[in-house]
Amino acid sequence: MALETRLKHYALLCSFFVLLPAWALSQCEVDAGEDIWICAGESVIIGGSPTLVETPDGDNWSWGWNNGIGEEENPEVSPSSTTTYTVNINTPGPGFCDTDEVTVFVYDAPVADFDFTPDDVCATVPIQFTNNSTGDGLTYDWNFGDGGTSTQSNPSHTFDAIGDGQSTFTVTLTVTDENGCTDTTTETVTINEVPDPVIVDPTFSFVSCSGEDEFTVAVLDQSTPASNANYTIDWGDGSPVWDSSDAPNPFTASHTYTGLNIWTLTYTVLGNNGCSNSTEQLVANITNPAIGASTNGNT
Repeated sequence: MALETRLKHYALLCSFFVLLPAWALSQCEVDAGEDIWICAGESVIIGGSPTLVETPDGDNWSWGWNNGIGEEENPEVSPSSTTTYTVNINTPGPGFCDTDEVTVFVYDAPVADFDFTPDDVCATVPIQFTNNSTGDGLTYDWNFGDGGTSTQSNPSHTFDAIGDGQSTFTVTLTVTDENGCTDTTTETVTINEVPDPVIVDPTFSFVSCSGEDEFTVAVLDQSTPASNANYTIDWGDGSPVWDSSDAPNPFTASHTYTGLNIWTLTYTVLGNNGCSNSTEQLVANITNPAIGASTNGNT
């Protein structure tokens, strides 16, 4: 065979092997999807729709060697820090038919933290909470564990705890930063319970409209708990305070008011655990209005 003819045959053969990879490349396309931002601890699905746009027969593909995903078109990932994921279609020989990558950026998480003072006090004492959280543009969501909530950064809260023992409350603070990332922390607050003082006047309900100069009330305790350490009644008119270790009843606790007026009675109950609570009750000795055709009447 002439040298010229041999050279033409070699040229055609080389062209075939050069064009084959180019043809194969035209049949390969992968899409790793768009870059994504997430908060620490969140998960996200990566990969395009679809991830394998064009895959020639006989080729294999994967998400690389070091991320442990393997052949899953749209895997769910949860990186703890910013991570780049690469998807490859492999050729039968060395190298890749096509490759693409996606980066999952991870925001720094806020840190929720707080303390409070005082602890182990009576339920009538407000508790001051101090926020020590870190993060940018924080908002606050407090849950005090007794139905109370707040969105202030440093709220004060008085717990509702009735009885003569102790109650514990789990206080939860959730902070949210400017990126929408959250963190939550809890603390336990111990509160000494207080009585719920209730006093009634079974006969007149603390009101007389007769216009008489004197008005006598006889009171009855209906507090919770029923048994407490001590009871006092300040009648509100400057007379001596009624004081007893026994709960008042109409036979032991009555008082006569003099004159037409309205007074504020203060009832205080001391619990067996040393915590006390008070309530106020208006006492009125007044006259009914007199209505006539030619007069405005009296009140």
